[in-house]
Amino acid sequence: MKKQIALLCIAFFTLVSCSSNDDSPIVVPSATTAQAVLDGNSINVTWPVVAGTGITYNIYRNDNPVKINSTPLTEAKFTDVLTTTGAFTYTVTVNLSGQESPKGIASEKVVLEVPKTRTFEVYNYDVNNVMTTEYKSFSTFTYDPINITKLISVSSTYLSSGSTTPTEDNKDIYTYTGNLITKLESVDKAGVVQSSTVYLYNDKNKMISLTNTQNVTFIYRLLFDYNVDGIVSSTEYMTFSGVLEPSGRSNVYTVLNGNLIKEESSIVNIGSPLQTSTIEYSLDTKKNPFSNVLGFSNYTLWWSNQNNEISSVSNNNTSSTVHTTRNEITYNLNGSILINKLYTKSGTNPEKLSSINTYTY
Repeated sequence: MKKQIALLCIAFFTLVSCSSNDDSPIVVPSATTAQAVLDGNSINVTWPVVAGTGITYNIYRNDNPVKINSTPLTEAKFTDVLTTTGAFTYTVTVNLSGQESPKGIASEKVVLEVPKTRTFEVYNYDVNNVMTTEYKSFSTFTYDPINITKLISVSSTYLSSGSTTPTEDNKDIYTYTGNLITKLESVDKAGVVQSSTVYLYNDKNKMISLTNTQNVTFIYRLLFDYNVDGIVSSTEYMTFSGVLEPSGRSNVYTVLNGNLIKEESSIVNIGSPLQTSTIEYSLDTKKNPFSNVLGFSNYTLWWSNQNNEISSVSNNNTSSTVHTTRNEITYNLNGSILINKLYTKSGTNPEKLSSINTYTY
């Protein structure tokens, strides 16, 4: 045992000395830097293995003096299953012969935030360019108490133009199969389903279709095809006279680094010229408010962005007018969106504030 301790003394330079039962010095090697990675509703913490017999570890969260492992860890890894959102750092200590080293270097901060509420305001302008609130909604997000990133429902109320009394809106209820969102139902305050959307995925967990049914009779469907170069195409179907048929609209999407950066649409109507349009998006480098919500990275292209849209440019072949949008975003200290102001501009007309999204976490 003394030979092993001597070897540990040579191998490590930051040391804690104490005494064994026979009063010979015991040297406990210090832990090194912890690494923490977010994985859904958990954080996986790892650190370099400390060589030696009888070595165990303890792990601490946010510099709290109470360790979060119930028994000494024999492997250089730990999974912290979170019960609350927030920002987290981790440090590790090394145990040897009943002695514990000082804490090692803390991990970088890991942030788990999901939207708890959202306020959405839409504005319009009269002939004198005076802005008024056309619509305002208040949404509350409810999550599974066990998996705090799993969205259960979104409940909303809204104020119409000129109204001072909130009206209860439909409630959206999410159904998961594993980690994928497979159904979204919109129910009224009596619990009656008003619309239902079913989502299907391929073996790579990419969405291949969404089918929306409203009032039992009307069906809207999108089918997606994926190429290896980040190009995604979709074909649209709608109910005509009770029969589900191609609508004449198709889309091609360009995806880069988990973000939709370009959308090209074409509409073919019998007896009318081909209509085409293109929208190109610019994004920031901060997390989308929904990027930590379970299943949203596999969700429809409009929701699955990893980052946030900061501007767009759109045009079509039937008009020379170019439409642009600009998002003015305020972030919290963790880099999550607090306020997103959307400004729109059409042609040479002045830019106008179109809507505001405000989030809490």
